[in-house]
Amino acid sequence: MEFVGIYIGDDDDIPEYTEVCLKQARYFNPDINIHYICRFKQSYFDDVGVKWIDLQSISSDLIDKFNDVCWFKREGVPQTSYPSKPMFWHRTAERIYYIQAYMEMSGLTNVFHFENDNLIYGDLADVYVEDKIKVLPMSPTHTTFGFCFFPDHKQFGKLCSSMIDTLQMGERNLLSMGYDHISEMSLLNYAWRHGLVDLLPIIPRHCDVPFYKKFKNFIFDSASYGQFVGGNNNGDGPGFMNCHSGYYAALALQSGDVKIEARNRKPYIIDKIGKSYELFNLHLHRKELAKFAITEVL
Repeated sequence: MEFVGIYIGDDDDIPEYTEVCLKQARYFNPDINIHYICRFKQSYFDDVGVKWIDLQSISSDLIDKFNDVCWFKREGVPQTSYPSKPMFWHRTAERIYYIQAYMEMSGLTNVFHFENDNLIYGDLADVYVEDKIKVLPMSPTHTTFGFCFFPDHKQFGKLCSSMIDTLQMGERNLLSMGYDHISEMSLLNYAWRHGLVDLLPIIPRHCDVPFYKKFKNFIFDSASYGQFVGGNNNGDGPGFMNCHSGYYAALALQSGDVKIEARNRKPYIIDKIGKSYELFNLHLHRKELAKFAITEVL
């Protein structure tokens, strides 16, 4: 297993919370290779055992094709704790193409990726993935690369090519399918609808499906659990539930089908009959990772 992280911004330094993300990933995965793609090597990379990959050393035809056809102009919500950079939605999609290109250039297989505002609480080798791309469902119209797995660059390349084809359908056609805006999450959702990716479980009832019974009682966080315990980047505090967007886990929290609790600073999901599931990751949109990291990495 390998882990590849990335920051695609133009800054010299990557966001400071990334250090906590990487330290906790290393704590639970002492033997995994951690690769990180960015413009400049960070001061703590050697101490954490992170292999730095210069973003500017990576190129591919798929990156060029994506940039030729991508029409994303929207930025993230302004006046937030961590304001979005220019070309925010473009960059969040473009990063996927850089990871694919790096896998192809380096020959990496069995690669996990999660976004920098995630904390993981387990061994990636325990995540049952088969030989398929795994991503996280969020809502009927949003699927996310927030925590994901890529078995090889060829499957990954087919997914990237399909997302380019989807972009070429045009914004008006895609919005007519029920999407409220178009981003990498809607492109990935469209790919899932066409069978190009598989999903990891985010609520307990997913674990009743035969495939998911192979998991070690893991639940994954696409967005809602981290937002509930930590708030979001738009000023909403703990207890926030994005139910108006149809987020599956938020609706489960609101209805009382699940609750979340911490034991020794590790999160668990509890279902209605009291069964516990380990929450493998927390996606902390408010970026306050140190509040939820285990004591050993602080």
